[in-house]
Amino acid sequence: MKKVVHLLTNNETSALSRILGVLSKRQCQVESLSVTSDVFKPHFSNVTLVTDVRSEEEASLLIKQLDKLIDVVEVKDLSIKGGVARELALVKVVSPSDIRSEIISLAEPFRASIIDVSRDALTFELTGKSEKIDAFIELVKPYGIKEVSRTGAVAFIRNDKEDSSSKEYSLTSN
Repeated sequence: MKKVVHLLTNNETSALSRILGVLSKRQCQVESLSVTSDVFKPHFSNVTLVTDVRSEEEASLLIKQLDKLIDVVEVKDLSIKGGVARELALVKVVSPSDIRSEIISLAEPFRASIIDVSRDALTFELTGKSEKIDAFIELVKPYGIKEVSRTGAVAFIRNDKEDSSSKEYSLTSN
């Protein structure tokens, strides 16, 4: 079962290694990991973690252990709370000139943008859920894929009644 977890951590070099240590001890496979400094609070980092767990009980224990880490300020299981998650992919597809328009028409329903054109390849950029990107890759695979680069998921919780009391930040906030 796939879990998407968002962590707010102190922006310390040891924070990520402690998080990965918990995952390693629990033998959880990391499917994707994204870390960035918080735009509004530079001394914090946002970590989006996608992992595969065997059960809800295991997921609950993982969340509790992550929440106990010294550098972790907050942990949210976005799989339960209804988070918004997106991924970015760059896909380079073999495209001789005689079938180029066919490949472009396949990309349109996915809202994939052409970001590079060469004599024998098209490079597409697309964003969305992991499943959407997987579907696009499977669709163009018969034409030949030269290269794929994916970011992994970035995510946060949707606004709801529980979060409506949260302080909103502007770019001028301290």
